Amino acid sequence: MPSHATPFTPFSFVSPAATVSTQVRLVEEGDDADFRETFIPAIRDKVTPEAIAACRKRLAQVRVQPDWEMAEDAVENGERVERVSMWGKSMTGFHEQNGRWLADALWCVPTGLP
Repeated sequence: MPSHATPFTPFSFVSPAATVSTQVRLVEEGDDADFRETFIPAIRDKVTPEAIAACRKRLAQVRVQPDWEMAEDAVENGERVERVSMWGKSMTGFHEQNGRWLADALWCVPTGLP
């Protein structure tokens, strides 16, 4: 492998931070179907092609900077949840489901969209 090449890193959901990295990568790569699967089932219907396009546009303009230092851990309905501010405003929950951390909000859309 050439020294300048980036080694392939498989998608990961082992932590909320790994899920965010995976989500950003999926949006950048245009893998809408797999991106949709990074959210809890209850909101996947909100991950529409239009919402994904809005995410793609926003992520191309602004680097996401989750505030992991201020993240809040909780247990909700028997699931571990970590809530983190993605853009310095509202909190997004990442729920551990079957060993995968999945987002409970479409955090990458501009304010005002679901």
